[in-house]
Amino acid sequence: MSTYDNRPYIAPVPRIPGWHDVTVKVTWTPRGGEPVVAKGEFLDANDPAGPVFMGCGIEGLIEELELWPIVGDHLVVICDLVDRQLAERPWAEIRCPQGQARLDAQVVQHRA
Repeated sequence: MSTYDNRPYIAPVPRIPGWHDVTVKVTWTPRGGEPVVAKGEFLDANDPAGPVFMGCGIEGLIEELELWPIVGDHLVVICDLVDRQLAERPWAEIRCPQGQARLDAQVVQHRA
């Protein structure tokens, strides 16, 4: 359960039944390097007002930012860290010796 109103971040129409997209902007800043940004539907929710979590979108995110050598076997740990933070606020931060990542959920843009 979230401690904030996360409905503005969750796509109201599911991509498939029980799976709603959540767009996130991710900024990866390698230690001593320039930030790299990826934006996409890397987060999920099971309903339009349910908890936001990192599911299989982590693989697409890691691929896009070319972080496989850094992430290695830590996928579950990273997902757990992100999920715990997203339960409290619409952003999460992860730090490691190689750098840091910040994930910011994006408000759904409604079309007229």
